[in-house]
Amino acid sequence: MQLSAKQMEIEILLMMSKHHESPAPLGRLAAYTLALGALCKDPRSFHSRDLVSALLHREPPHDLEFAYATLAACSSAAHVRRRHIRRLLDIANAAADHSLDTISMVILALRCVVQDHRHRSLLHFVRRPMAGLARQQHPDGSFGTLTTTALAIQALEDADSGPGAHQHWSLPAARKWLLERQDPDGGWGDVAKTAAAVAALTPASLAAVRPPHCSDKLLDSRHEPLDSNGGDGSLKLAYQSGQAANESEARNVSFSYTLWLGTNVTENYTLFMVAPRNISFYHVMQMAADQDPKFKFEASEWPNGHYVHTLAGHKEEPMGYHYWLLYRLPETPDPASPPGNQLVAPVGVDDLLVEDGEHYLFWYKKL
Repeated sequence: MQLSAKQMEIEILLMMSKHHESPAPLGRLAAYTLALGALCKDPRSFHSRDLVSALLHREPPHDLEFAYATLAACSSAAHVRRRHIRRLLDIANAAADHSLDTISMVILALRCVVQDHRHRSLLHFVRRPMAGLARQQHPDGSFGTLTTTALAIQALEDADSGPGAHQHWSLPAARKWLLERQDPDGGWGDVAKTAAAVAALTPASLAAVRPPHCSDKLLDSRHEPLDSNGGDGSLKLAYQSGQAANESEARNVSFSYTLWLGTNVTENYTLFMVAPRNISFYHVMQMAADQDPKFKFEASEWPNGHYVHTLAGHKEEPMGYHYWLLYRLPETPDPASPPGNQLVAPVGVDDLLVEDGEHYLFWYKKL
């Protein structure tokens, strides 16, 4: 198991190191996030990378993938944003327009959100889609395919989250249908189907992948770990007794840092990062350069601070009016809707302190 876990960590690091060439597949990123949780490791502080921020800063068009990513983030005790909750509720309210897999994943994600004391009022929104899903069970006990049946079992098996849902379906019949399809070698065909079946037949479902002995050790985003991990992915926490420590000393911030090349954006690179609170953007740039060669930079030092003139191998060309402009944005930068100059950072890289949830863009463009 230790060898498998180490192999997984290597695969995650390789995937993240290549994501500037092509974004990491969101489904795989969600699966890795859940897997780290199962190992009591904090995906928000994985070798100086925040996998949860990488999930939350990308909102996929496919509802199933979106619900899976939201579930993974929620399971890591991250704060799920209101717009993500609204999208989950919109899908749940239009259950007839979505696949059973999507509705099952939405139910799992909403159940996770409901466990947060701030969102107990959402409980009644979970009941209706659960009851609707329960009614889709076939006479043979299945919900269609093996994977769909396994996912539906995980979404419905906790009757406490959906009072009345158990009246419309039979858990024993669904499990019996799965067991009858088990191969002599103990599996269910390929690895993905076997994993789905095992999750449906044991307490370790997607909704409860983090073991109880480590769930209470993961602080949510309002109480971030004091230290990031020491490079091994393990969780280090700041245990506080008596009066709470100064919040400015106890929190990290998560954010994204993007490079755009060209007025029409011919190259686009993004890092999702976590750093100590009150860190300057100049120090963030140094961290980014250590993580990815594309983010290496050169700067001139003046009495009032550093002036960045070269990034990703591209130096400013005053004669051609090509400059690097730094933007501070509330949303992920989108080349299809580039930011206006009113969003240019008001101060230099030394005086700009990064904030949680913000997005920083250095854009090489012609003025």
